[in-house]
Amino acid sequence: MRYNTYAEMLQFVEGRNRMSSKDSLSRCPKQLQVNNKQANMRYVCKTNYYAVHNCELGQMTRDAVALFNEGRIAVFQGEPNATTIAEHATIGPVYALQPSETLAVPTGQVLVRFTEGVPATAHTTEIEQAGYRLVESLSYAPHAAWVCARSGEIADALSHLSKLEQLPDVANVEPQMLMERANR
Repeated sequence: MRYNTYAEMLQFVEGRNRMSSKDSLSRCPKQLQVNNKQANMRYVCKTNYYAVHNCELGQMTRDAVALFNEGRIAVFQGEPNATTIAEHATIGPVYALQPSETLAVPTGQVLVRFTEGVPATAHTTEIEQAGYRLVESLSYAPHAAWVCARSGEIADALSHLSKLEQLPDVANVEPQMLMERANR
């Protein structure tokens, strides 16, 4: 494609990046139900919010409504803007824990816990067939492991949790959600 001006080229690139960001966000589930021994949690996707992962944000952080992971993940209100977000950054969804409305940002990693005595590494093939890859088997809990979608997309990790739940010997599946600390 040929552009007559730099502005036309920038408008095309910005539109394409915004479209891919919107597409990625639109593929995320509108809500997540997480059931574990401690509690049943329900997260609802916050429309008009997005998270920027893996980016040196610099001046952008002043516009952030929340910062996580020592400032490496920032939450913004509005639509992602490709001109202010670096190419290597990842755009992800923002959820609200119900009923408190506490902001929660998924990292793309999922904790899978198998029944006691069944090592997570014994299910590597099934995990891969479900569309995930094993990131880390936990030495202190060999029946649990962190996994992520093979595509590396947060949307894929969240959209296919049921595939992990259907694996043999699975006791619990829980996406990693970063939230602000609660004062007690």
